[in-house]
Amino acid sequence: MKKLSIIIALVLWGGAQVAKAQNMYRNYSSTTIPSPESAVSLVHSNGHVYYFQTGKAISSPWGLSIAEVDPYSLLPTGINNSAQVPFEFMLNGAFEDFDGDCVLFGYDRSNNGFPIIMKIDPNLLNVYVYWTNTIEGSFIAGCAGYDGNGEKIYALVGSNGKLYVGNKSSLTLFREFTANQNAVFYDQYTDISWDSHHNLFVATGSAMPTNHDHLHPFVEMLKLDIPPLAQNTASATNVYSYILDNIAYEKVTEHKALHVQLSSNELLLYRDLQEDINWDVHDVIWLTRIYDFWNTAVSVQQSCYYLLPDAKLMATDMVYDYKNSRINFLGVFNHCMQGLTQLLAQADPYSLTLGLNVGQLGGAFSGATPCQSLQYPYVDIYYNSLEMKNLAYNYYNPCLPVLIAGVNGSGCVLTETYDILASSCDRPLDVNVVQASPIPQPYTINNGSMDKNFNPFPITFSTDFLSMQYLCDEPSACSHQFGGKSIRNTLLNKESVREIIIEGDNQFICEGFDGNIQYSLYDMAGKLLQKGTIRNGERNHLNVSEGVYLIRAFDTSHSLVVKKVVIF
Repeated sequence: MKKLSIIIALVLWGGAQVAKAQNMYRNYSSTTIPSPESAVSLVHSNGHVYYFQTGKAISSPWGLSIAEVDPYSLLPTGINNSAQVPFEFMLNGAFEDFDGDCVLFGYDRSNNGFPIIMKIDPNLLNVYVYWTNTIEGSFIAGCAGYDGNGEKIYALVGSNGKLYVGNKSSLTLFREFTANQNAVFYDQYTDISWDSHHNLFVATGSAMPTNHDHLHPFVEMLKLDIPPLAQNTASATNVYSYILDNIAYEKVTEHKALHVQLSSNELLLYRDLQEDINWDVHDVIWLTRIYDFWNTAVSVQQSCYYLLPDAKLMATDMVYDYKNSRINFLGVFNHCMQGLTQLLAQADPYSLTLGLNVGQLGGAFSGATPCQSLQYPYVDIYYNSLEMKNLAYNYYNPCLPVLIAGVNGSGCVLTETYDILASSCDRPLDVNVVQASPIPQPYTINNGSMDKNFNPFPITFSTDFLSMQYLCDEPSACSHQFGGKSIRNTLLNKESVREIIIEGDNQFICEGFDGNIQYSLYDMAGKLLQKGTIRNGERNHLNVSEGVYLIRAFDTSHSLVVKKVVIF
């Protein structure tokens, strides 16, 4: 017991030494796509970050570039490929499915726009584009999940507010679901995720219930059955759904409802509002933490409105940094014609009343131009050519865990961040916080559906070359943590880099160990709760409830790593 107490002390000391890192901006230049127009990033379970960019190619009208990036240093590893794409494919986001395939989604910018999905295996060998010209708009959110028969399926949200679901083995057929077949235009989906705890999809969006004169965000727990090539048996089952009554702000317009799952029982819901009362216009970020979100016991634990000095803010993406208990929200202001203002907002989901830290991305570099706030002429909103598309959580890097991908004029940009408030690359933006008290109310989703056929188009990759430069850098932020070493090069040189990686609140992965790994899970009193034998790269479940625990991993080289785990 005494030895274990020493280990606990060391682990707690290590956790207190997390660097107060800020933003670092990197520009990646592709030789085949000199002027990229969209970019997204994906943190892959194989230990790499993939960076995708599209734009006009040198040898073809439109191209895709994919680069493998080291998750610690974010330096290119030298594995870069490109491909000719048959459409002007603009990227909105990406996710990894349960087989390790990379799934990109977005739209064709030409032909009035139509949604596109691309599936790439992790070896970059088999690549297919799936598209249809029978749907206008784009895919704006997506995830992988399972249907009731254990079939692997993809669920994607269209910019038209509808949900599209296809079986992975037959993506030429998608089922289109409306949020409510008997409702008005405003009942729309805006976000989708897979809840592995309850084996259900979580969908959020806008709803206007009967006898209401304004919109509400809704949450729906959804079961989807999409058998391969079986058009007449597909279905969507509404397991449970409800709205949050927006009591404080009724005279509002709303754009998007996003969500992230904090734990098996907790959901954080974002809602974009625009207050217009007595000609006093504010844009409002509304965050609500919901407990038991998946059943009839649902309750609001905390809710706050954050008033920004401008209008109109458009929501783009949201991700949860669970290592630092910090929500990261990406959005853009669009009132000033000088350019774009990208915002990154951060808040502690368990202390929403403490406020929201907001940074104007690139506001301190890249020729940012001031433009006065609509509400407060003394507040400057800084505009530049940054157009950031998606957030990705880099769980391999505890110092700079959040990636922001996008474009910067004629180049692509990847940003990593820890604390936006302390950044010297970005400018802060003041917000006011108001505590809210929304009430969950029953709301029944009545899905309407129809079939949509998609067309496959195979793609072949060729070699690409990528170079990198720093646009804004704070080199001392994480230097003590990694010593400037690349984890990829370290592993190739057979040096000892061993790490326990925590994913979500119930999984962990061991990387860099030798041979079989013996792991043990203890509570903070030293009681053994779980043990077993695993190997590098395997996902392993933690069968424990909320609390603080220690994982001990010991390999055949007699190397020991101990890590603290906090489960909410």
